[in-house]
Amino acid sequence: MIIAGRIIGVLALGLIQWSLYAAPPHLPANPQLACLHERLIVNTTYTVTLKSTPASGYGWQLKQLPPLLNLQNTYYTPANHCQAGVTGCHGNQTFVFKVLTSGTGTLQWSYGRMWVPPSTISHCVDIIVQPSLDRP
Repeated sequence: MIIAGRIIGVLALGLIQWSLYAAPPHLPANPQLACLHERLIVNTTYTVTLKSTPASGYGWQLKQLPPLLNLQNTYYTPANHCQAGVTGCHGNQTFVFKVLTSGTGTLQWSYGRMWVPPSTISHCVDIIVQPSLDRP
């Protein structure tokens, strides 16, 4: 009986540790996603929306922000099918940027939990910012 209790305890601990490091089910477990490419214009707003599950501790952390952009806001919107109070329901995490000046750069995010080693799941956007069309 004591041995069975220890085995169950070890299995439970293993499941807890696995869940801390496992990729969330709604995202692919591939290590590196290819960068998207965007052309932006100075003095406009640029928005990026990514799937996220912050109620389970997962979220996107902005790792690289070029000086061409200024982060104005970030917010989470639950999926339409999520019921109020349901833990772990996914939705969208949105980042809103103000485009400041022309040039090139890369935005990069990492997806994971802040209390565990960095995840290999990432998202990046290579940007080219052109001058405003309103300039004389």
